[in-house]
Amino acid sequence: MTSRHRLRRQARRLRRDGFQPMMVFGQGDQLPETAAVAIGRALRRYRSELAPIALALVIVAVALILHRSHPGSWPWLALGTMASTAIQAIPAPAWLRKAWSVMDRPAERIYASVATVATGGWLTAATALGPTRTPMLALVVGLTVICALPW
Repeated sequence: MTSRHRLRRQARRLRRDGFQPMMVFGQGDQLPETAAVAIGRALRRYRSELAPIALALVIVAVALILHRSHPGSWPWLALGTMASTAIQAIPAPAWLRKAWSVMDRPAERIYASVATVATGGWLTAATALGPTRTPMLALVVGLTVICALPW
């Protein structure tokens, strides 16, 4: 007896006895989603809330790369942090505010300056000392939480 014949015989027997093969689907006759799809949807839905954490992870990765390849570049990072903080603290002229959507409220400029000092200061210290040193990882977590609160 061939396997095809055996399968047909089993199907006839199931139909005759009243058993129907059944598949269970989720809502709306769709296949249940995988864990990867559910995680991807959650990341997309909460992308604004997760932005500070993603930025912190990128900064830690950059600090690892800079500490291993260019540990002596920390003075340039400190200089860049001071320059960008000074630029953010100055109010934009009226013609620039009309042309671009820039930070025009003092609270926005203060927040941007504080976040820049925290991020640039930590990156400078992590490049010079190493991001895996004892206080550095705890410090990046604390700074991420503090800077993420107004976000």
